[in-house]
Amino acid sequence: MTDPVTLTISADRVRWSDLGALFQSGVVVSITGPRSVADFLVVDLAIEPDYVRRTIATVFVDSMVVDDLDRTMLRPGSTLTLSAAMPGLVGATLRRSSYYSAMRAEVSWHDGRGGGRNDRGGGRDDESAATIRVKLFNLIIPGVGPSILRRGIVLAHDEAVRILGPDPDLERIAGDREILLRVAA
Repeated sequence: MTDPVTLTISADRVRWSDLGALFQSGVVVSITGPRSVADFLVVDLAIEPDYVRRTIATVFVDSMVVDDLDRTMLRPGSTLTLSAAMPGLVGATLRRSSYYSAMRAEVSWHDGRGGGRNDRGGGRDDESAATIRVKLFNLIIPGVGPSILRRGIVLAHDEAVRILGPDPDLERIAGDREILLRVAA
């Protein structure tokens, strides 16, 4: 597959109503090799550490619940899922470093299991992929979504057309090419 065609647009051209569902299903984001979840959020996406600590309450890497963002590794092919606090016992159980975390030991990320490879068929160690899938839910969409869009997401041509609508720049790109869509600040 060829490299995606880069398209940078202004924020006012994005149809934000389409992005909630897109972020929930997951967007493809480039990653520079294996790195911790904390580094990806704070360094790569430039998200304030205080926001990460206080607002991102539930984290999954490759379907495994994460407590330690500094030790949990993302690798090309991983899926990172982020959510604010969810209600009820399930929400409390899945919350990072919660009192109830012992109740989910079997689905928690541990060294040697998760972060690109785990027994539940998560990500792959294909270094050539150099992308991860990021899923955002609830309050995290408006909090983290703009940082991801500034970095850029990889979209199929038809998905880019659905989000942007008719666009002269997209019409010049072959329909089978992937688009690296970046939103200028």
